[in-house]
Amino acid sequence: MPSYLKAMKSVFGHSVKYQMCIASPISISFPTYDMPFHGFNAIGPLRDALISEVNEAVEEYPGLLAVQIECAVENVTVSKIYTSVPALGIGLNAFIASIFAWLFSFSIAATICGFPEDVPTGLHLCYGSPNDTRIVTPPDVTPTVILANAIVSRLNSKKRSLSWLHIPFTESTESSQFAPLKGLQLPSTTQLYLGLVFHDSHDNNVKRLKEAQQFTPKNVTIEGVATPCGMGRKSQAEAIYCMQEMKKLAEEF
Repeated sequence: MPSYLKAMKSVFGHSVKYQMCIASPISISFPTYDMPFHGFNAIGPLRDALISEVNEAVEEYPGLLAVQIECAVENVTVSKIYTSVPALGIGLNAFIASIFAWLFSFSIAATICGFPEDVPTGLHLCYGSPNDTRIVTPPDVTPTVILANAIVSRLNSKKRSLSWLHIPFTESTESSQFAPLKGLQLPSTTQLYLGLVFHDSHDNNVKRLKEAQQFTPKNVTIEGVATPCGMGRKSQAEAIYCMQEMKKLAEEF
């Protein structure tokens, strides 16, 4: 950390913050334990430990940190519910998915509320990417919007704000994937990052960004673009290509 901060300050000055990325308590507990009962029991202690670690880091490096919570399990679960029971129909699937999103929002909001209010805090929603392959492929972004709205609503009830939100997409360039963004209920103070950069082609990345812009609510600021779930499991060539694409899109739009 000290060496990173020294290097960043020499290049960017004091405006750069170190982003501390942590998995949500649920994203740690349920993949760790075979029995759901044990997973539920672990959520509280994990949340307390994460809050303690973040607060210790903030105290040691005041004004220098930003925190991002990685919520893969929550988004994968809600997305699977939305897509896995076609016999129920999309309407009922969305209703059941919203119940799970509502339940997940308690844990996520409780974690955020444990951090100091002056520390920028964002959420990274994704579809998971073991071996750079997403776990679920929903037909559109509806389940992620459902989860995001539930979390934002819970935070609003606690008078806490979200600094940014990352939403993932698939390779599709069809309008139908992006249309549910119309229902995204973010306050104007929350920045939106669109996880739509792939290594398929520049033209497709442009198409996806234009579609997302078309349906994003006017009060929401699209602050930037990203890949759907980081680049840690991409090949070196793919990662370099995606970084170059992000730069191009930022310059063009």
